[in-house]
Amino acid sequence: MIFAKSSRNMYVNFETAIAADLRGKPCIAQCSRSRYPLRLVEVPLTGSIDDFNDAIFVPRKEIEEINAKIREAGSKKLQTIMQNMAFRRTIMATEWEHQKERMEINDLIEQINDIKGVKFTREMQQYVKAKARGMKTEADSFEQEMEALTATYESTLKDKRDKHSKLVRQISAYKEHNASLDQAIQNINIDVCYLKIHQDHELESKERDMVGTRMNALLRRSSLIQQIQENHQEILVLQTELELLRLKTYPTFEYKVINTD
Repeated sequence: MIFAKSSRNMYVNFETAIAADLRGKPCIAQCSRSRYPLRLVEVPLTGSIDDFNDAIFVPRKEIEEINAKIREAGSKKLQTIMQNMAFRRTIMATEWEHQKERMEINDLIEQINDIKGVKFTREMQQYVKAKARGMKTEADSFEQEMEALTATYESTLKDKRDKHSKLVRQISAYKEHNASLDQAIQNINIDVCYLKIHQDHELESKERDMVGTRMNALLRRSSLIQQIQENHQEILVLQTELELLRLKTYPTFEYKVINTD
């Protein structure tokens, strides 16, 4: 059995509650332990026997029956919800089918209206009559012309395809040739790297020194030539000044240039 009370609930072991709160009352404790062992107490415990004045004994069987009914009702509710969901999905699928069929009906109505709106002209009537009588019409010549154009187009398309195939083969050949060239370049790069690794650095340094010495010599020669030219120009200027000074002292009609070579 279970104690039940409508106020604030507290779940404790009945035997623990009796041992903690009802000390000094062995008769009640013994009676409780003998009749209601290891049950639950749902009453606020203050340490007084008056806590159990308004307590109610509820059989465990009734609680289990109520719980069973609650579980049964919950399972029925879940089944109802699942059925409602399935029914709702069925309704939505039916509505979608109905809308699809309605749209197809509208499309068919539009097609019927288009067919009704087509005018059967005199040329169409003549074509139908000629076909029925087995006579040749302008449409037949047009069809023959279309066949000729189709044949020409197919021939042109075939030529284009042949050219495309030829180009594809050429591209493949060029790719193979490029691959061989790439391999040759890679081999040359390997040889160059090998030579760079095993090259004589002393010889290179000597060669650089020789080139530097030669360049310095060339630069010095060019500077000396420039200096000689400047000196020659200066000598010519000085000769001219000398002759002018001589003319001021001893006039003469001759002009003589001193050879400095």
